[in-house]
Amino acid sequence: MEPDDLKSHLPVTGRVVIRYEEGQVISMQMLKPEDHISTLKGFIELAKSAGYTVVAPQESRI
Repeated sequence: MEPDDLKSHLPVTGRVVIRYEEGQVISMQMLKPEDHISTLKGFIELAKSAGYTVVAPQESRI
């Protein structure tokens, strides 16, 4: 899809994740109200602020 055609495919209200490669829209995913997007670092910070203990896995030893 061409970027100029994108507006006609977007919802009037809401959040959308758009995958864009080499000047073309590859895919779009509409987010539900209960969907959240975060980096791993952001998710860990959120979990810690909610009282969870986050522990990194031990390295595998062969």
